[in-house]
Amino acid sequence: MLDSHAPLLNPVKPPPYKRMFFLVDGSKGSKRAADMAMRVAMSHEGEIFALVIDDAISMVDYIDLERKGNIYGVMVTKEVIEGNPSLEYVEKIRYGNFDLVVLNWCCTTIKKDLLRRILVDSQTSILAVP
Repeated sequence: MLDSHAPLLNPVKPPPYKRMFFLVDGSKGSKRAADMAMRVAMSHEGEIFALVIDDAISMVDYIDLERKGNIYGVMVTKEVIEGNPSLEYVEKIRYGNFDLVVLNWCCTTIKKDLLRRILVDSQTSILAVP
């Protein structure tokens, strides 16, 4: 469904993408998603909302993203998840009023079936990053 090298955009809403959302889970894919979210935010003068798993690796990744946001003039906001990440993730996608969800296709925190469903059924534009 998704090429292992190229991001896939499901453009439900047209650009500009001012409010981006993604999950920080400490994985390599999460870092790629963060970089992609930063690039899109810079090109659309947008802001990033990060849902962060409550662990040391994820927090270090978030701090790195926040540092890059300060350098490039992109506002980065976080919410730390302490409960079920799948429920929080879906709730934010459905009700968060975001223009673009940057989806980490290699995410190990969220099940692949749920990621697939989000990609296909979302009412928000999705950028799936391998």
